[in-house]
Amino acid sequence: MSFLRRNAIRYVLLPNELPNESANSISSDDFSGGFRAAEYLIQKGFRKIGFLCGSSLALSHTMRKYGAMASTVEHLGIEAFEARTAHSSDNADIERCFIDWLESGTCPPALVTSHAAVAEVICRVLEARGMTCPRDLSLITFDSEVRLYSGVRISYFRTFPRELGRRGAQQLYQLMTASHPGDKVCKTLIPLEFQEGNSVRTLEENR
Repeated sequence: MSFLRRNAIRYVLLPNELPNESANSISSDDFSGGFRAAEYLIQKGFRKIGFLCGSSLALSHTMRKYGAMASTVEHLGIEAFEARTAHSSDNADIERCFIDWLESGTCPPALVTSHAAVAEVICRVLEARGMTCPRDLSLITFDSEVRLYSGVRISYFRTFPRELGRRGAQQLYQLMTASHPGDKVCKTLIPLEFQEGNSVRTLEENR
């Protein structure tokens, strides 16, 4: 990007994975998604919420975790939130991280996961131990749908990668055609859409 700036080449980041980079960007509103995910679990009656994260190098994962933490702390207090982060987003690392958490006895009964692959790993571990979602653990995830052979559909927040590209192209075109683009930086956030499944127990079942 330093090269682009030196050569006066206009660009738009999709998404902006560099929080300190002052640049035009189009990103998903991951923080709000995490906030809403925890809020949904709280409304269902849970009083302790966890977040299992893939690689912390992915800004989207981190922002989702911060959003879930902010919502939990606001409604229940800091002691009601716990998070674990795997060494990487590889399934093997995620599995080890979750098993350690499960065996520690401190894993909350409701988890938000950073992305869909984490939810799939969790469900495989639960099945191997004779446990199920949502009976033993309620789950919400991000990005894409997860359907299990048991008929469980993981609730998730849908992202819109095509919309990121479309809006990014529009913004870049405006920059290219503007006679004086100026120094103003435009950062656009696209809301996530909640797709409710049956992976979270209801309030009556939680009592």
